[in-house]
Amino acid sequence: MKHFKPYTLILAALMMMAACSTDDYPENPLEIGNRLKFYATIGAPQQTRATGTTWEQGDAIGVYALISGTTLPEGIYHARENIKYTTATADGLFQAASEGIYFLDPADRIDFVAYYPYRETITNYSFPVNVADQSSPAAIDLLYSNNAVGADESNPLVNLNFNHMLSQLLFTITPGEGVSSLEGLTVTSGNLLVDGTFDLSSGTFTLGNTRQPVNLRLVHHDDGSVTASAILPPGQEMGTTPFFFTVNGMTFRFTMNNITLASATQYSYQLNLSTAGLTALNPNATITDWVEGNPGGEPIDLTPDEGEETPVTGTFLEESFASSQGDFTIYDVLLPEGGSYVWKWDNNGYMKASAYISGAKASESWLISPAIDLSSATGATLTFDHVINYADNMSNDQTLWISSNYSSGDPTSASWTPLTIPTYPVGNNWTFVSSGDIVIPAAFIGQANVHIAFKYVSNNEKAATWEIKNLLLSDGTPTDPGTDPGTTPVTPGLLFAGSDFEDWNAFLSSLNSFGLKNYAQQADGGMEGSKALSLIGDPLSGGNDYVFTATVPTTGSTLTGKSRIVFYLKGTSAKSLSINIYKGTTGYHVFNLGSYNQETVLDPTSSNNYTGNIDTGGDWMKVTLNISGLTDLATEAGKDMIALKIGRDAAYNLLLDNFTVE
Repeated sequence: MKHFKPYTLILAALMMMAACSTDDYPENPLEIGNRLKFYATIGAPQQTRATGTTWEQGDAIGVYALISGTTLPEGIYHARENIKYTTATADGLFQAASEGIYFLDPADRIDFVAYYPYRETITNYSFPVNVADQSSPAAIDLLYSNNAVGADESNPLVNLNFNHMLSQLLFTITPGEGVSSLEGLTVTSGNLLVDGTFDLSSGTFTLGNTRQPVNLRLVHHDDGSVTASAILPPGQEMGTTPFFFTVNGMTFRFTMNNITLASATQYSYQLNLSTAGLTALNPNATITDWVEGNPGGEPIDLTPDEGEETPVTGTFLEESFASSQGDFTIYDVLLPEGGSYVWKWDNNGYMKASAYISGAKASESWLISPAIDLSSATGATLTFDHVINYADNMSNDQTLWISSNYSSGDPTSASWTPLTIPTYPVGNNWTFVSSGDIVIPAAFIGQANVHIAFKYVSNNEKAATWEIKNLLLSDGTPTDPGTDPGTTPVTPGLLFAGSDFEDWNAFLSSLNSFGLKNYAQQADGGMEGSKALSLIGDPLSGGNDYVFTATVPTTGSTLTGKSRIVFYLKGTSAKSLSINIYKGTTGYHVFNLGSYNQETVLDPTSSNNYTGNIDTGGDWMKVTLNISGLTDLATEAGKDMIALKIGRDAAYNLLLDNFTVE
């Protein structure tokens, strides 16, 4: 199965009415004259392989014969179930591998259920699906037919109309400016559901719970383009799962619109990779019934103001560890020799695990969340920041787990499921990185007693240090951004607490519940040797994105009686910045920087726009927002005050500093 085409199998009931000699084989049903054979075609008569253009020797289907008008399993016709039919040649003629299907009485009528690829063992008429390995599409492309009914000896041809039961993604990728070749390209997904079961009796598919990254199958073409494909279980939502395209040392990220994969459906995208960022020529996808033609549809160029993305809200658990351990508990399965703890809150504002006591020591310790109520949730996503130094085997020694039956005490008394951490730190420094989005498995959604645990293990050869902070478990429901008021006093002249980025905790406490995106970090190199906010989306920005939203301080709005907001900018970007200044009721005033290469006073405009690029020539440039005519600004503590936004799919390398009011 190579090219994923729709197809029809024609069941040729070639009844050999001339009886064979019963003296030769008196008990052998293979010699019964009215055995069935199957002739398979795909679309046009000369297209006969399930996903290619020809069948190959040894291809096999499984066929169930049913008394006409009945269903599996009650109606099986004389024990003729899961009968293997194979191709002996490439002409599409299928014959029984051993004992086949035949009419025992000329008056009998038979219905058929068939599937591909054949499995020797089918338990409870349930076909197991796992698409983690995409290297052989033929092995995972589940096909199914149940339309053929009422066959009898007088009807020599019975059409089996097969349908794809899974879904397919197809990316057509071309190199753009700054990307000379796609040689060495890899395409990997974030965590996707990869398993499930298909009920042959009802023709229905049930999603499993296993999530993991998937390596897409690549085909390189003579024109330099590449197609990347994946067959996936239907029913899963795709709006939060990124796909990573890595080539020539650069990684591009693309996230589909929020669609639910449908059975028998192919979703095609045309993507252009360039140093200015990834361009989706058809961001809404071309959806087909898994037929070839123009798999990417007509190219569609994204416009700069295409689709605003709204942050998510609905927090199930939030713990920064900035001031304490919070409600998390610690259970030490094995303490290191000479030590009294492994996990411990650090007054620098994070939880820290280490079993290095004058040398590495063996240990096992769990940091366990309080009970989390997901009974009313429709989905949940976990993120946190972490750093690991002196690492050995991080994916084994620093792991994340989830349970729905843990109560307290020893975690080994409960059942735990591992969660994949998409992004681990480098492992040899003290730089915090974001974990990436960790989607909570469907089995735990709707549960009222969910716990998440960080498990640390070490040995006498290696004992890493693991630090964790800024944990957030949210439901992903779109809503207006932010409700949590900042509580840190604001230094006179600053727009909000920490807006000079010297006091990082003060800055973070000024933000709404969505916090700060992981591509934004505190960095050296600010004005006059100070700290600054670094935006490096090179080229990993996932969309028209809220970098942060700061709220009105508890002491009142700093904008009252002011006429200007000023900040400073240094660096380059392939698209521009847009800023929202929020109103006291609903909505906001928009300021767009556009192409910014000289200092300018900006006036409000009607809508967000990211057209243009930024290049300050290596110097700090002043940006001034004219708010003198705005009389409806938010003043209530905790309400959104200002949001910084970046444009979709473009490379950013900027420093921002000193947001002040005048």
